[in-house]
Amino acid sequence: MPQRESLECFAGSDTKSIATLVKMKVTAQEVIDQLDLSRLPVEVAFFKRTYLGEIDPATNSPTTSAILALYSEEPLSHSIFHKLKQDEMWHFYTGDPIQLHLIYPDGAYRKIVLGDDITHHQFLIPRNVWQAGELVPGGSWGLFGCTLTPGFSNGDFIGGRKTELLKLCPSQHELIEKLALPDSELNHMPQE
Repeated sequence: MPQRESLECFAGSDTKSIATLVKMKVTAQEVIDQLDLSRLPVEVAFFKRTYLGEIDPATNSPTTSAILALYSEEPLSHSIFHKLKQDEMWHFYTGDPIQLHLIYPDGAYRKIVLGDDITHHQFLIPRNVWQAGELVPGGSWGLFGCTLTPGFSNGDFIGGRKTELLKLCPSQHELIEKLALPDSELNHMPQE
C-alpha cells in the first residue's frame, strides 16, 4: 500500500503544525491515530471537530464550526451524498487529491478536485447542494478541513437517498449507487 508524507506533531489547537511537514512516511491509520480522528455518524469519513463558535441564543446553534477530516482507501473513508443548510468551505491540507461530487437543485452535476498540485486548494459548496466526496482513484489518503458559518448542528444534515437523487440526476447513476444511502437507511445525524 502507498504511504504519504506526514505531519510531525499536529495537535488540534496548534494551527502552525499543518505547515510543519516532515518527510516521515505514514499510513492512513497512523494519521487517524495521530490526529485522534473518529467516524462521522451516517457518513464513512474520519473527522475531528477543531473549532466550535459561541452558541447563538436565537437559533441554539454555533456561530461557526470547523473540522479536520480524512478520506482514505484503507480503512475506507468517504462522504455519502448529503446536503447542508449552510454554505461549506472546503480546505485541502495534504496527502493525495480528493474529489467532490456535486448535484445542484436543477439536477446539474459537477466534479471538483482538491489537492496540492491541482487548481483548487479551497472550494465553497453552496447550501442545499447535494455533495459527496472521496479520494481520487489511486490515492492512499487525503487530509482536508471544512468550515461553516453559521456552524454545523446535526439537524443541518440531510443524507441523500438513492431514489431521490436518481430522479434528480439520472446521468450519475453509477456514482449515486456508490455514494448515496439506500432508501431504508437513516438519513440524518443523531441529535447531540
